[in-house]
Amino acid sequence: KVDAAAAARKMDDLEALLGEARAAGMDEADLQGARHILSEFQITANRRRAVFAETRAKARLGRMMSGPIDEAFKTQAVVEACLATVRSGFEAATLLSEAGLRSKEGKLRAQTNHVAAAWRSHCMAKLQGYLESRDLAAIRLVLPECEAAGLEQTPESRAVLASANRVVGGLSEFSSEERFANARFQFNQAMAAKSAPALRHAIAIMEQAGMEQFELDAARRAYREAEVKVAARWGLLVAMMEANSGEFLCQAEHIGRIKDAVVFAQRVNLHSKYFEAHLGFIKRHEHMEVNARQLQEAMGKGDLSHLEQAIRDPAGHFQDPRTQSLLRRAQTTLEAERTKALTQRRLEATMAGRKTVLLRALPEAISEAEAVGLRRSILARATDKLSEARLIQRLEEAVKSQEVWVLKSSIEEAKASGLDPELLRAAEEALREAEARAAINVAIQRGDRGALAKATSAWDLAGYDRQTLQMARSVQRS
Repeated sequence: KVDAAAAARKMDDLEALLGEARAAGMDEADLQGARHILSEFQITANRRRAVFAETRAKARLGRMMSGPIDEAFKTQAVVEACLATVRSGFEAATLLSEAGLRSKEGKLRAQTNHVAAAWRSHCMAKLQGYLESRDLAAIRLVLPECEAAGLEQTPESRAVLASANRVVGGLSEFSSEERFANARFQFNQAMAAKSAPALRHAIAIMEQAGMEQFELDAARRAYREAEVKVAARWGLLVAMMEANSGEFLCQAEHIGRIKDAVVFAQRVNLHSKYFEAHLGFIKRHEHMEVNARQLQEAMGKGDLSHLEQAIRDPAGHFQDPRTQSLLRRAQTTLEAERTKALTQRRLEATMAGRKTVLLRALPEAISEAEAVGLRRSILARATDKLSEARLIQRLEEAVKSQEVWVLKSSIEEAKASGLDPELLRAAEEALREAEARAAINVAIQRGDRGALAKATSAWDLAGYDRQTLQMARSVQRS
């Protein structure tokens, strides 16, 4: 049945059948397609209903603006028709909103508000005119329309409506209402002039005139709000003057005061034009704080790329003395770090060179590195490299000298310093040869044939040069 109703697009039947199916406990998955069809139909129907209501409301609003709204005295039926027209506009706008037609809703609501405001304005002008002319009969005729038009909605129109009701009800005379009107006028003039003395004087006149309590309360409330706004403006002015004075010695405190002044101004609904400059000042300060923090972090890390990026100031946020001083320190640090980086590259290149270049240039490179303040670990590595090169040089010179004591001393020094065993092998071999030659020389000098025979045998087994062996054997034969 549900499928048949959905296929036939019988929406009333479909809605009733879906209710029965839900009550009977049917699986929701089986009803999903029918629900989708019903939902689409309801959305379409709501939109059609909203658009139809919009068309009718626009037509009625147009007719009201071109006709009844200008009539001086309206019958009760015409007043009710005007009220119904305005209500129909707002109701149609609500239907458009519920149907998701936001653009249409906004336009219709604006049109309805315009018509309602024009009606209130027309009623207000009529009522004020009749009060001024003291036409009691006319006031009685237009009062129902004024109340229907919504003159209660604004303080000014509500005061005029209250005056008319008092006169009609015999609670007041025209002369008294004229004094009230004059007091209102003076108060409005004082509000426009934003003069505290004038406001106090106007309120005093209103009190002397014996105006109703709601008007006096509204006037006093407006005066208090004006006083608070004046205080807010003074707070903004003083906070900015303090921030701009001196050398930003207490900038954090000043910025806090400016923020407090802005928050207070916003809370009392002061116009934003009075604190736009303060917001800009706060934003610039926040940028300065961010840049200053980046500079300090980059200087602490000694990272060239981060330091260079932090020093760049495309938006010009290094304008106060404190951050300018920090910028100069950062620039000095950057130059020092660049010098260190260049010195380190030269030092490492020298360390990677040949031994002769290393021995000649490394001492000067180490001195330069010490002067610019390179890290101790780098200096220690370079010093170790120089010490190793000098030790190898002494070993080589000892090998050339063929002096036993020189070789022993150099080898012991090399072992103590932890020199690579591969570099010691040649020196140790040279020591053994020097010791073997010394044994031959000592045996020859002493004339000890047995010792000489032993020394020449050891020389021969070691495979040292044949010339020394032949010389020793010739001495042995002789």
